[in-house]
Amino acid sequence: MFLTKLSVHRPVTTLMCSLIVLILGYTALDRLPIDLLPEFTYPSLTIEAVYEGAGPEEVETQIARPLEQAVSTVSGVEEVASFVTEANARVIARFAWGTDLDEAASDMRARVERARRSLPDEVEPPVVRKYNSNDRPLLYVVYKMDPDQDLIAASQYAEETLLPMLERIEGVAAANIRGHHRREIQVNLDRNKLQALNMSVNEIVAALQRESINQPAGNYEQGNIQLLVRSKGEFQNLKEMEQSIVRTGEESVIKLMDVAEIIDGEEERTERTRINGEPGILFMVYQQTGTNTVEVSDQIREAIENYNMASQRGELIVQFDRADFIRDSILNMEETGLYGMALAIVVLFVFLQNLRSTIVISISIPLAILATIVLLYFKGFTLNLVTLGGLTLGIGLLVDNSIVVIESIFRKIDDGLDPTTAAIEGTSEVSSAIVASTLTTLIVFLPLLFIEGRTGMTLEQMAWVVSFSLFCSLVSSLSLTPTLTAYWLKQGGSSREDSSGERKRSFNPLRPVHRLNAGLINLLEKTYQAILCFCLRHTNGVAFGLLLSFSLCVGLMPRIGTEYFPETDEGDLLIIARMASGIQVEQLNQQAVALEKLISTGVPEEKLVATTVGGTASDADDWNESIYRVKFPKKSERTRSIEDIRKEMAENIGAMPGMKVTVRTNSQSGMGMMISDDGNGGKLRLEIRGHNIDRSEQIADRLVARLETIPGLINVEADKQDRRPEMSARINREKASLMGVSVSDISQALETSVKGTQAIVYREEGDEFNVLVRLDPSDRAKITDVEQVGVASASGAIVPLRNLIEFEREEVPMNIRRYDKERILQVDADLEDRDLGSVVQDVSREISQMQLPDGYSIHIAGNWKEQQESFEALTFGLVLAIILMYMVMASQFESLWDPLMILISLPLGVIGVVLTLWFTGTTLNVQSFIGLIILSGIVVNNAIVMVDYLNQLRGEGKFADLNELILFGSVRRFRPIMMTTLTTVLAMLPIAFGLGEGSEVQAPMARVVVGGLVSGTLITLIAIPLIYRNSCRWRGKKTTAA
Repeated sequence: MFLTKLSVHRPVTTLMCSLIVLILGYTALDRLPIDLLPEFTYPSLTIEAVYEGAGPEEVETQIARPLEQAVSTVSGVEEVASFVTEANARVIARFAWGTDLDEAASDMRARVERARRSLPDEVEPPVVRKYNSNDRPLLYVVYKMDPDQDLIAASQYAEETLLPMLERIEGVAAANIRGHHRREIQVNLDRNKLQALNMSVNEIVAALQRESINQPAGNYEQGNIQLLVRSKGEFQNLKEMEQSIVRTGEESVIKLMDVAEIIDGEEERTERTRINGEPGILFMVYQQTGTNTVEVSDQIREAIENYNMASQRGELIVQFDRADFIRDSILNMEETGLYGMALAIVVLFVFLQNLRSTIVISISIPLAILATIVLLYFKGFTLNLVTLGGLTLGIGLLVDNSIVVIESIFRKIDDGLDPTTAAIEGTSEVSSAIVASTLTTLIVFLPLLFIEGRTGMTLEQMAWVVSFSLFCSLVSSLSLTPTLTAYWLKQGGSSREDSSGERKRSFNPLRPVHRLNAGLINLLEKTYQAILCFCLRHTNGVAFGLLLSFSLCVGLMPRIGTEYFPETDEGDLLIIARMASGIQVEQLNQQAVALEKLISTGVPEEKLVATTVGGTASDADDWNESIYRVKFPKKSERTRSIEDIRKEMAENIGAMPGMKVTVRTNSQSGMGMMISDDGNGGKLRLEIRGHNIDRSEQIADRLVARLETIPGLINVEADKQDRRPEMSARINREKASLMGVSVSDISQALETSVKGTQAIVYREEGDEFNVLVRLDPSDRAKITDVEQVGVASASGAIVPLRNLIEFEREEVPMNIRRYDKERILQVDADLEDRDLGSVVQDVSREISQMQLPDGYSIHIAGNWKEQQESFEALTFGLVLAIILMYMVMASQFESLWDPLMILISLPLGVIGVVLTLWFTGTTLNVQSFIGLIILSGIVVNNAIVMVDYLNQLRGEGKFADLNELILFGSVRRFRPIMMTTLTTVLAMLPIAFGLGEGSEVQAPMARVVVGGLVSGTLITLIAIPLIYRNSCRWRGKKTTAA
């Protein structure tokens, strides 16, 4: 072969090329970004529109529906979903994978702009944005205040000092603050005094706005200098505000202090945040797109550590760091890869019985890995669980070609050829076989590049990594391996310990080990020869046994569970507690404190509990929720899994009065986005579709009752349109018009009385604080109090609100979900001790027994839908891979029959796959399915090597008896086949054990490959010789008959 001749005759050039690859690889490795998963752009665009003051139903009718209509006309849109809350509409358009989102976004902005003409004038311009995987916080940082620290002062310090400090860190895009206390100047109006003075609340607001003004007055020229003149009429202190005049009459002057009390207080808080029960302020830190997650996290942690060492004001605590799981997972994968590499090298040493030969073959591992690292760098990939898993997966495969080459070279040396000639001829003899076996492994990845969706994102980078590393190992085996064998092993002789008399006489401390290994290998070869002889004599019985084993394994397949993606143990629990809609924050907080104590004592493990009660002022749909993020030590530092902890936590919490508590495992690292669109949602999701929402809610109640009877389903909850109580003030326009009162004045007076009106801004030492004008709390305790508030008419008379409005109590939805232009209700549930596939079977049976009204339907969505789509795509990929493998082998053997004979090893490998999945309790998921596809390209390699060698022996014509030929060839190939199998199996064994952080992701794939390769190889060593003999006899008879 030209490459081998060139390499052997130019050893220095070959060595320099290898060193160049090593240097470039180390350089790229140092600069390669680290992340948990590949960066991806989810094919969706989101349109957000804000309509201040509008309720969910108004937003749905006037905003969501017109936007849905506009979005549906954009090319490539497959689904349109909407989520409507108070004053906000979010419309999500999902496109086909592979859509150019930049072009789609441009088209959508144009459609939305045209649709804007039909929207109310008060609607803010809709914003179109893409999904970004960095939209989730990288870190949650809690500012734990000193016990004696003033809350408002601490919050101001956090907002003015700590927040900018975090945002200045390189790689940080933004940081949001939650749970802080903001100073507010409150003007509490006395309703009785206003009535006595015949004043309205609007008059006070207008007076404050009139009395506090900063306004430029123009430029003034003084000599050669041009001065800007500015009138500074803002209040300099609260005393001035109290003394400000709100009305001037003929007989009296009314000051603000005469009708109101000015309080230097704090804004009304709709949320509370605590860390381990102590008040704290929460920072959510976001990273910039394209930055190294681990590096940004390290810089943030360094800044926090420096602050804690230098500052005397409170303490910053990292409550959650998405990079922690990434660090641990990557480190664990690196360690398992090194363990696998060590085991593979030990196998080589045991079989080769020669240290130099072992080193020669082992060199191909780091060389191929570092060459692949260069590819990752220039392709723009990150070092993540997928790419690193692909590298680790390929460790055992990287030495297979070199094993076959060096074994062939040693046979030539034993035949008397000099090392240089033996290196060239030995490599050329097996080059076609190793090229074919490598191509069959590589060809299985070609169909995977056509798979779309989240599964396709995982497969694309893995396909590149494994394919390129195997290509590099092939090049190394055809160039570097024969070169090193020819020159470095000249004095080492062959792999056999006794091949040189000089070596016999020289002292070798490893000679006893080599003799033991040689005896063990010879015993294995003789045992195999005896078994094969027996099988050749009893072909029918052996064939029946193999078919029976395969049939039994097929019968076991229904017992293997299925799921979309393996779950990871990140050591996080998410506990969500909901109370009735409209509950007061203080009441919610009281229950939250009680639940917090149960969480703190619920399980013995050390934990960090971060509590958020309520929501921000703009998140009214969260005001009845308290959320607890519970962080436990990482998996290797615990004796129990996070699922076991979750079960005990849920049992100890039990039922809370007036509160619905859900305890589930949490995935914040990003793995949850691989598992579902909503990382915090249930593992099972159903959608109820129909035109009448009330009827849908009735169906949801019936469905929930049925689901709760299914074993393994927990946290069954219908996301019905929670309704909160609302007091609607309906303005009597006729009366208002007759009395000369505008609707605007009525609404303003009502807002000032209840919510309060931000009249002006009070500035002090460069800071701004809102000045809120509002009725005194005692004057707005009841609706009847609000009804007495007066509004000025056109004639100056004060008209009570009760003469202009009528209050009606009603319930309005907090949020509305829509899918494909119709309302839907979601039912979510979590799984416990059961797989998704078996649960869905029970759920489907229950749904089929429900009688639904015409026009209503129940759909299983979420993970199940993704699983079905992925399995369908992967099945297509597997079938296409097998077809392509057949074509490659047919081209190599120039035969249509030999490839069919080799493909028999595929169902034989399935026996080990089924048994491995069943014994280990592993589900059939996307990762194990990928392992099945990879296995199909690996398991046939041994059969290729054996059939190719048997064909060579037949072509040489040295054996008259076919059985003798098969025995000789099979035993001769036994050693390299066992070496390649054991190196691959042992290299993947540490991954298959699933130990350490993040191991759950790659373990199913490794178990499939290990189980299938072990059974496939052992059975191939028996089945292929039998099939080969029968094939030769059949073809011989056919030739004779012709």
